[in-house]
Amino acid sequence: MESIGVQQWIFTRALDVYRGKKIDIKCDCCEHIDALISDFEEIKKKTCYAKKSAYMIEKVVDEILLAKAKRESDGTYSA
Repeated sequence: MESIGVQQWIFTRALDVYRGKKIDIKCDCCEHIDALISDFEEIKKKTCYAKKSAYMIEKVVDEILLAKAKRESDGTYSA
């Protein structure tokens, strides 16, 4: 899968989470993900793509929430 395809998949899953849909990410190396790692340096060391994907989805949801809050407060979005 190309980079743009992965980015689109992550963003689509983040929108699903934002809209309240529960998602399940599975991989071949883990039975389940019980806790997300919040440190990017730590997640980069992991070989589990499910954990990496969950981390990225969580960060995109955070950005969606931030953008929504900024739009609602003054009509603009700037970082």
